[in-house]
Amino acid sequence: YAKKNLDFFLVFVVKNGKIKKLKLRIHNSFFTKFG
Repeated sequence: YAKKNLDFFLVFVVKNGKIKKLKLRIHNSFFTKFG
């Protein structure tokens, strides 16, 4: 049970990290174009 929760948590963290990186990249490219 604990391992299943840990796996879920890791997947959640990885997905969040990817979304944050993607947002950051979009933000950076936006400022490079219009900044």
